Amino acid sequence: AILSYPCGACTVCAFLAFGKYVLRKDVTLNDAININGLLLSAVYMALASVSLRPFKCLANPDSSASLSADRSVLCWQGGDHQLMVALSFLPMLGGVLTYLT
Repeated sequence: AILSYPCGACTVCAFLAFGKYVLRKDVTLNDAININGLLLSAVYMALASVSLRPFKCLANPDSSASLSADRSVLCWQGGDHQLMVALSFLPMLGGVLTYLT
């Protein structure tokens, strides 16, 4: 889900370049921006869901908390969870916040 937008955007740009330079169609920069905006709108929910997944923790019977997606990862106790939280800011900044601005 994280790579769906970058891969889709590259594919769209390749098709637009093919249409402009090989088929000699009238393709403008506005066309590329509009199609990429439509693609980002389509994958926005998936990006938002994936980027917020490391923040979803559930309580355990021993008063600790673990990640809802992977119960073997303890929340906020170093290691894997802190790395997941740090990496979750990439799709959040790259897709979610840029979509909202």
